[in-house]
Amino acid sequence: MGFLDNSGDIILDAVLTDVGRRALAKGDGSFNITHFSLGDDEIDYSLYNTDNNPGTEDIDIRKTPILEAITDSKTALKYRLMTLLNTEFVYLPVVRLAKSLSTQGGDFNNNGYFVVAVNEETSNQLVSDGADKNPGVILGHTTQAATNSLIEIHQGIETDMGDPNNLQASLSETSYNVFVDTKFVRSLVGQTGGASPATINSDGIGKISVGSDLISNLSPSEKSPVIKGPPGTRLRFSVFPTLNISGNSNFYFTQLGSTQVISTTTYLTLDTNIKIVGRKTGYQLTIPIRFIRKQ
Repeated sequence: MGFLDNSGDIILDAVLTDVGRRALAKGDGSFNITHFSLGDDEIDYSLYNTDNNPGTEDIDIRKTPILEAITDSKTALKYRLMTLLNTEFVYLPVVRLAKSLSTQGGDFNNNGYFVVAVNEETSNQLVSDGADKNPGVILGHTTQAATNSLIEIHQGIETDMGDPNNLQASLSETSYNVFVDTKFVRSLVGQTGGASPATINSDGIGKISVGSDLISNLSPSEKSPVIKGPPGTRLRFSVFPTLNISGNSNFYFTQLGSTQVISTTTYLTLDTNIKIVGRKTGYQLTIPIRFIRKQ
């Protein structure tokens, strides 16, 4: 939905997303709009000018053109607005990639992405070369092997407020939506469970809803390296590939990928992203993933 004009009569341009149109097309009476979200993707708040005359500080913001309604749910509402009953919040929480606080956690490698081995041959070669000990390397040939190196996300206030307590419950993320390319990512796995895409859109992007199986509370005593203020929760998961790239075929690697030498071994590579969205705050974090397969 978008405003087409902000002078005179208010005109709204409202459309259903691709998912909404598919639901409406069923024609069985089940289509019922129960919730909606608002966003401010187009607004640049740096345009607020305190030097302007009183009452006109935001004049440039109010003149900002607004996009027409977008039917693609992946593009619409990147920056979602929130309703907070407590008006005294000074900071809002963020979601950050955290170097693990335990021996089983992962972190980006030096190139800024995680490396996931897609089959046993590739994992064995990494182990043989000693490359499996490098930061950001996940042996993804089985769900059990994948959980030996977990991607760890911390949520909370990143500014040191001198507050030793946990984040207020109204801002603490207890569930996330994780968006993956289902051609390459089969599921997310953790030490106590996992989750697979519940819905897949027309572009093959799957939405995985994760909860308590992969999320736990983050204690102030753990001293998160990225959350200096009140901590919220921790999301820990690994990536399990699909048979499209872990099976016998190299099709996607040869059509969409490249090659990379790790130690002295050449691997086929395929890049994708995982997008994590907090369901309370709407905060988003994108994690680059590189799948590799021994050539």
